[in-house]
Amino acid sequence: MTRRILIVDDEPDIGFTFKLALEKNGFKERVDVYNDPSLALNDFKADLYDLLLLDIAMPRMDGFTFYEKIRKMDSKIRVFFMTAFGVNYEVLAGRYRTKDYENVLATILENGGGRFIRKPIDVFDLVKRVKAEL
Repeated sequence: MTRRILIVDDEPDIGFTFKLALEKNGFKERVDVYNDPSLALNDFKADLYDLLLLDIAMPRMDGFTFYEKIRKMDSKIRVFFMTAFGVNYEVLAGRYRTKDYENVLATILENGGGRFIRKPIDVFDLVKRVKAEL
């Protein structure tokens, strides 16, 4: 079964570097990169991707808003949120205390919060985490 990865990061260098690293390590021609979250959302097809690598801090649409929209289209997609900042889990929990998203926080934080990637990350560590997830 082919595993596909979607990377959404407004910094082209990061998306390109992650794509190259993943393609050189077993994900050849199975990694798509978008630098504009609105375009990624517009082109998104449910059940096409197994994993989403998603930057949190992007202009026009933050990663959490993007994730909320994607989850409505594809409830099975797994996600790694990427951030150069620390993660405040209390603020995150407050964001998802709504009846529509009561299970979203549990999904994001499963495995003790292992759903976050702190940037910068060594590409070998990135590949290792992606392979472990898939």
